[in-house]
Amino acid sequence: MRTSLRPPIIVDIEASGFGSDSYPIEVGVVLDDGRKYCSLVLPVRDWTHWDADAEALHGISRSTLLAHGRPVFEVAGKLNELLRGRTAYSDGWVVDRPWLGRLFEAAAMRCDFTLSSLEMILSE
Repeated sequence: MRTSLRPPIIVDIEASGFGSDSYPIEVGVVLDDGRKYCSLVLPVRDWTHWDADAEALHGISRSTLLAHGRPVFEVAGKLNELLRGRTAYSDGWVVDRPWLGRLFEAAAMRCDFTLSSLEMILSE
């Protein structure tokens, strides 16, 4: 449970689709001091699944990723740099956590922060 008066760190991930073959295509972070980081993720060779329904939701085309995405090791490294040893929260933890895992696995890096459900710190 958070005891700090600072706002929580928020992570949001967009993905190529909705199933088990999906992978992260964009990662956004808002830090507790208001700084922001957002990056498109360049798909690795075996990330081929693409769902047109997901694209309709997030508005990011595969061609945009190929042209402007950053390598997985760069995105994962930046996330570790920003979040090392901290807890970040996601409103879509059930899907964002596996996508984050895929990102770090593809980057051959350990995730040095915790991602928890935003529901853990919300109250009615």
